[in-house]
Amino acid sequence: MPAAAQDMPQREAQLGTASVVAQAERVGEHQAMPVQRADTAELRRRAVVSVADALRHFAGVSLRDYGGTGGLKTLSVRGVGAQHTLVAYDGIVLSDTRSGTIDLSRFQLDGLSALQLNVAEQPELLCPARQLGAAVLHLSALRPDTTRRQLQGAVSLQQGSFGLWKPALRLAKVLGSHHAVGLSSQWLMARNDFPFRVSNGIASHEERRANNRVSDWNIEANYQSTGLGWGSVSGKVFFSKSRRRLPGPVVLYVNDNDERLDERTAFAQMRYDLSRGAWQFFAAARGHWNESLYRNHDKSYPGGVQMQNYWQREAYVALGASWTRGCMALAYSADGILQSLSSNVSTSTHASRTTLLQSFSLRLSLRRLDVTARALLQLHKNNLRGSGEGARNAGRLTPSMSLRWHIVEGRKFSLNARAYMNNVYRQPTFTESYYQHYGNPHLRPERALQMGAGMALRLNPSEALHGSLAADAYLGRVSDKIVSLPVTAWLWQTVNMGRVDVRGLDVTAQLVWTPAKSHRLGLHGNYTWQQVYDRTDKALRSYNLQLAYMPLSSGSVSVSWENAWLCLSAALTGCSSRWSTHTHTPTTRLKGFEELNISVWKSLSLGRRCHLLLRADLINALNTGYEIVRRYPMPRRNYCVSAELKF
Repeated sequence: MPAAAQDMPQREAQLGTASVVAQAERVGEHQAMPVQRADTAELRRRAVVSVADALRHFAGVSLRDYGGTGGLKTLSVRGVGAQHTLVAYDGIVLSDTRSGTIDLSRFQLDGLSALQLNVAEQPELLCPARQLGAAVLHLSALRPDTTRRQLQGAVSLQQGSFGLWKPALRLAKVLGSHHAVGLSSQWLMARNDFPFRVSNGIASHEERRANNRVSDWNIEANYQSTGLGWGSVSGKVFFSKSRRRLPGPVVLYVNDNDERLDERTAFAQMRYDLSRGAWQFFAAARGHWNESLYRNHDKSYPGGVQMQNYWQREAYVALGASWTRGCMALAYSADGILQSLSSNVSTSTHASRTTLLQSFSLRLSLRRLDVTARALLQLHKNNLRGSGEGARNAGRLTPSMSLRWHIVEGRKFSLNARAYMNNVYRQPTFTESYYQHYGNPHLRPERALQMGAGMALRLNPSEALHGSLAADAYLGRVSDKIVSLPVTAWLWQTVNMGRVDVRGLDVTAQLVWTPAKSHRLGLHGNYTWQQVYDRTDKALRSYNLQLAYMPLSSGSVSVSWENAWLCLSAALTGCSSRWSTHTHTPTTRLKGFEELNISVWKSLSLGRRCHLLLRADLINALNTGYEIVRRYPMPRRNYCVSAELKF
């Protein structure tokens, strides 16, 4: 967190303004764990318009996208499943007790300052124990400039194809020397009635997506403070309300659906940090509430409508301390979590879970070698009020280790090697344990083992040229994988029977050239190769086959040119063919695709403190028709224009 500016005494002689220009450190090149980070300015240079688009430029990522603005989007990293990927907002993990995944479509890129993806563990020794998972996506909100005392903020408007409108407002005020408050709000509305092609041989035809309207509004208040000796405090209060119509899968000759989902979410969170010599302390707390109201209007249901209402609640606290002396550092943190889910479904009226997490960490920093060892103790107690049986209680100690070797460290050239081993496991979600005609309270936790090694190279041959290259190879195994199997044509059951083996390679490269003061040329690319095979049972048809929706190859490449006249960028993302079922039946093959995005933007100065940013994006410029999830088409060529006034 940036430190607040201190009041300076007036002097008779004023010093002139000094400008310091330096190449920003690329997070992830010198970490023992693979870390990928990009601020929103860098992501905009890659022709990115949403958080989902941004994640396609990260290596090792598999994204589920159900199509259209506001459509469900979930993230899986290195083949271990979306439930193992945590999402943290300003340093505190978000949660969904029902599904175990976070819908990334709820976050808008213009309200964030940076995205960071940590694989296997956190690079910081002192962190909440809850963040020690298979992967963590960190979302950082925009912060005010604490060196300015005037009211600051931005107002923006975005308009796009298929009825997209998104106005937003941000305000911030620095109070005194060490305090700042902020308020932001945005509203998103889209019809999402984009055209798509229904493939049916000679009867193929064009249709438009129906029942796909979305409306989402949120408001957020922030506070941050940095004291001279008593530490720093940051906190936020958030509320959102959304109304969505769910289009459902595309079925031949059927384009009629009347499913609706209304949601309200509120949470408040706060974090406190303090440094005292060799000691560091932190405390964090969060309270969360969510209401989800689902309606499916269909004559086949009694009364012509199916209603499923869910209410989620969570209370979370975390404490931690670390001590550093010489080449050794120790850290301990403890997290307590109380989660509950209630619904109008008669078989599971109120489910709850109490969790205690404790992490013990040790780091040795030798001359050219850094070694980090951790142990995470997890204790889970489950309870169910109502008919049925509660899920199993569980507890486990999971170790992990990582090392970093500084092979060469220089101003113009550096080379580092890294390796890690990580054990994680997850409790079954409330849906997997309790959902009507689907859940199984006897499920065991799902376990995952990750191992990997990589190299990171950085080149700075001159003031104008900077480059980096990183490659990581990894292995993984998921045991007791939780899967759903059909018992009859209408009844499914969730069981522990899966084993998945993962092999992969991630490569990222970046090159930045500044040939003149007002010109900047950038090139960024990433490639991922993943084998994610089912190794459950040789008797199954899916044995030794790639898991559903996991491409063997995926990647992206982007180029940008910033100048004083009109800035340009283009990005190409894509992946190889996939299958929508584990058994790879011929009719379930999804062909590979490539999507090209093109962006132009111009920044105008309207005075000393006002700047106007105009931007236009052409999305899917090649008009490619494709699906990421079978029967959920993605939009073809569309546009988005925006204007943002910063003051």
